[in-house]
Amino acid sequence: MVNAESKKQTGKVTLEFNIERIGEGAQVNMTHKLTYAKPTMRGKASETDETQTLLYVGKGGKMTVTPDTQLDLISKTQREVV
Repeated sequence: MVNAESKKQTGKVTLEFNIERIGEGAQVNMTHKLTYAKPTMRGKASETDETQTLLYVGKGGKMTVTPDTQLDLISKTQREVV
């Protein structure tokens, strides 16, 4: 909601990603952090949320939740929607 009295107040959203390799394999741990500040009538309110995700790094640096080497358990024809 836009408040007519807060014309000069600004908000801010920040996304931060940190990637750390796990051992010598093809796995990385990605830490993602969301920080935001929203204007209020007398200042700002802010919040920070930080989580982690384990990712696999495949060919060309593609990062996925499952490894590219996983067998295709469902054939392509079964996945197609009619």
